[in-house]
Amino acid sequence: NFFSIQLGAFRSRENAEKRLNELKSKGISDCRIEEQIFKEDTYFCIRQGNFVEYAGARRKMESLKNANIDAIVMP
Repeated sequence: NFFSIQLGAFRSRENAEKRLNELKSKGISDCRIEEQIFKEDTYFCIRQGNFVEYAGARRKMESLKNANIDAIVMP
């Protein structure tokens, strides 16, 4: 399993794309939008990275939070 950092989850692709552009303007350019289905609803999640180990993902998440960017580690 891999871990990634989630930087947002939206019900509309348009809102996800807006957030992705905001992140790019802050210098965070290696993000992607992944479509996820949860309880029959579709979410457009902004994800960053593919970490083999949780510890690496957690370090990245902490560095983003220190830059005032909301982030969580996702499997």
